Amino acid sequence: MCIRDSTYTGPFPFYAQGEHVIGYYSVDIYGNVEPVHYLTVKIDTEKPELRVDITGEQVNGWYTTATITCSASDEVSGLKAIYYRIEERPSTDEEWNLYTGPITLTGDGSYIFRAYAEDIAGNTFGKMTPHLINVDSSPPETHHSILGVGTGENYYRNVTITLTATDKGIGVNCTYYRLDGGEWNIYTEPIHIDTLGSHTFEYYSIDKLGHKETVHVVKFNITNINFILKITNPQNGLYLFGNRIFAIKRTIIIGAITVRAELIPYDPLIPPEYDRVIFYIDGRKVKEFTSPPFEWAWEGSVFGKRTITVEAVHNGDSIKQSREVFIFKLL
Repeated sequence: MCIRDSTYTGPFPFYAQGEHVIGYYSVDIYGNVEPVHYLTVKIDTEKPELRVDITGEQVNGWYTTATITCSASDEVSGLKAIYYRIEERPSTDEEWNLYTGPITLTGDGSYIFRAYAEDIAGNTFGKMTPHLINVDSSPPETHHSILGVGTGENYYRNVTITLTATDKGIGVNCTYYRLDGGEWNIYTEPIHIDTLGSHTFEYYSIDKLGHKETVHVVKFNITNINFILKITNPQNGLYLFGNRIFAIKRTIIIGAITVRAELIPYDPLIPPEYDRVIFYIDGRKVKEFTSPPFEWAWEGSVFGKRTITVEAVHNGDSIKQSREVFIFKLL
């Protein structure tokens, strides 16, 4: 577009969008004209255009994976860059990152995606537009706790099992359990088990998108035993005539030895309940007790490897502990 010459009288506004060339010169009082100077002026006050597309399999407003693609353009000064940030709710501290290509979200959770385009003139668009993206690609996580008198896999008379399920995505739909290979049941409250014997407890959860957790398996025993059985003497070490000289990874005995065992109650306030305690050497009963102390002085000559076993019995249930020893003893 051509504009006729105008006499300059002072600063003048110029608003037309685009790139313009302004020429100027001066004339003195004698009519002398200086050469024309040219100035290129670029004016861009319009915001760039930005498009954000979110694609992926979606169920009930939740993506299993979400891919975010951004595109932008600017017809005046041109596009400088696209920037983005991903806010994991409720945090809003994340810094802006340069967008270089599609972004895929796979981790479970709710995100707010923001992006903006900036043109070469510094105009921006899109910062204040949030895009809520819910992603759930994983099953729930379920944990168990066992309440009972006992330790490890052994419990006294009964247990109560509590299940706790969480899901970082859409949420838990249902938790299932079964006992000893029976029918699957919906978990609604803690489960009380008081049947004596060995048990297998299984459980899993499903979220509201149908993601199923791997089945968890817990094995435990319910018995009439309310204590831990421990062989207190001998332990791993070298024994010389009943005295432990130093510790080693096996048990070696030279000379006389007294075998001792102890019943340690699960609950210090409840004494051990038992009918008898029996000592065995290589499966042969050598001593039986109905009250403490549980100790037996090894009798006779013996050479070589032997197995000491102690068994505690109560109401038809029993618990055993064994220790392999190498013993060299004369009468």
